[in-house]
Amino acid sequence: MSHIRKNAWPFNGERRDVKHVGFAQATIEHTKVDLDHQPRTNYATLQALRAFAAGLVVFYHTNQAIFGNPKYWLDRPFGDFLQFGRAGVEFFFVLSGFIIYAAHRRDIGRSGQLAGFAWKRFRRVYPVYWLLLFAVVPIYFTVPSFGDGTAQDAGTVVDSVLLIHIFGTREILTVSWTLFHEIAFYGVFALLIVNRLFGGLVMGAWLVSSAVWAVMPSIIPPGIATYLSPLNLLFGMGMGAAWVIGRMRPPLPWALTCAGTVLFLGAGAEEAWGDLLARGPLAILYGIGSSLIVVGAVELERAGKVRVPRALVFLGNASYSVYLVHFVALSMLAKAAVWAVGYVAIPHALIFLFLVAGSVTAGVVYHVLVEIPLLRAMARIKPLTGRKPVEAGDNVRRVRAPRRATAFPVARARRHAGTEDRQ
Repeated sequence: MSHIRKNAWPFNGERRDVKHVGFAQATIEHTKVDLDHQPRTNYATLQALRAFAAGLVVFYHTNQAIFGNPKYWLDRPFGDFLQFGRAGVEFFFVLSGFIIYAAHRRDIGRSGQLAGFAWKRFRRVYPVYWLLLFAVVPIYFTVPSFGDGTAQDAGTVVDSVLLIHIFGTREILTVSWTLFHEIAFYGVFALLIVNRLFGGLVMGAWLVSSAVWAVMPSIIPPGIATYLSPLNLLFGMGMGAAWVIGRMRPPLPWALTCAGTVLFLGAGAEEAWGDLLARGPLAILYGIGSSLIVVGAVELERAGKVRVPRALVFLGNASYSVYLVHFVALSMLAKAAVWAVGYVAIPHALIFLFLVAGSVTAGVVYHVLVEIPLLRAMARIKPLTGRKPVEAGDNVRRVRAPRRATAFPVARARRHAGTEDRQ
């Protein structure tokens, strides 16, 4: 049974009623006045965009790592178009910046919240990742052909466990390279929590250095490229998008969403068929497009103009597991498909779609059977701080307005403020 806890938090003099509901004790906050001007992490559109980003990465790896690999077919049934699927990573980074700022902006400058922030980030990223890592390391160690031999290097194993590059720049799980960026972002954001001024200076210097790498990559030593990559700029773009959502009601959200989509797809076309821009400038274009899409989509939902299908919300919730598991699943399914083709003639396009569907299904199963129970169990551990904000990336569902409620979010917030929990 969930319950209502009334709490007075210093936010423009407003009292909030906080509902603790369901999975991971995620909080959904209602305020009597204008809550929807504040950035939140529980928008269904954000989950849909996470599902979209994960799907892009799955299509890219199927196209590049499987059908572009001489070990399998060297025949891309959909050509070069899906090359831009790697931009799903850029989209993920923008979403991460948005979610972290929205979930922890009130922690900035409050050093007492550092331990709680670190614990929440740890339990969201590491346990689910470690279970998969520790499952594949023995396989890769005993059968090196299943991987690339990195599991036999002790330094790489240590780096992969910590998600910090200490002994080199390699990782055991192919997809985990993005998590090294993610942990670096958490580290810099933690400095903002310790001290607003110092952390702001470090964050600014970090983003500027990453911008320099985008235009002058030759001046950055390879050993620290991960930490000064232009990809790190996208976290800042996501934070900026959350700041905009918290400060104003962006006008013309449909136009923002369409403009972002055109820019994102235009950068994708340049990557697939053009040869004008290097990886750094392309990442920035992807990031700007993603940020516009996020701002427009969130504002459309906030204004009650879009509804996201539950299936997309579910896939968004499962996106971390899909991202972690899909590459391992693709490798195994591809080997099975090569064996099957020896007996039955199967069109490559059909095999392609089978691999995509199978790898996504594997991620969803991992989400249901491993990620959800694990996060639920860890949520029972007493938080290190008294305040428990919405968890970035948790399986959070918005409380829907009554069917005949006004579409305007402020009026909807007023109508629901103080309602009793019937769960």
